[in-house]
Amino acid sequence: MQTNESVSPKGAPTTSARKRGAAMGEGSAGELKSAAEDVASSVEQLYRVGDAFLEKHADDRPYLILGAAAGVGFVLGGGLASGLSGTLLRVFGRMAVTRAVESWMSSNLAAEPPDAG
Repeated sequence: MQTNESVSPKGAPTTSARKRGAAMGEGSAGELKSAAEDVASSVEQLYRVGDAFLEKHADDRPYLILGAAAGVGFVLGGGLASGLSGTLLRVFGRMAVTRAVESWMSSNLAAEPPDAG
């Protein structure tokens, strides 16, 4: 016989099985309310941290933030569905990768000492 719950040798559910059961809806309404309040608190804290992060970077690099916002809006607006946007994305992606590799190689070659031989 195969079950989804873990059982101790005496036949009682193990602690992990009880926790899964509580998470599946066997808990009280008070526990559910407490969990919802914890989630709301975490979301609020995440919002505050994200807001402070964006505010700092918007002051330092406003064009980067505008570009990122435009890119997110483009993707969420369905801009990647067209063939032209896919082609442009591939072209600009290749250009970015090429520049990154060239930059990485030039920095590594400049860091290497010349051969003594």
